[in-house]
Amino acid sequence: MCYFVILVVNFVWDPSTVAGFIIPLTGIPAYYAFQAYYKKQDEKNAAKK
Repeated sequence: MCYFVILVVNFVWDPSTVAGFIIPLTGIPAYYAFQAYYKKQDEKNAAKK
């Protein structure tokens, strides 16, 4: 909860901090995309053995 309050205060005082918040958020979909890719590769390799 404290994290959320600090985040909101930062956005109110300096709206340009939104970019600093958005950049790390782009890593979340990338993480899940790579996890799905590597899972598919592992399944493919397991089927070959």
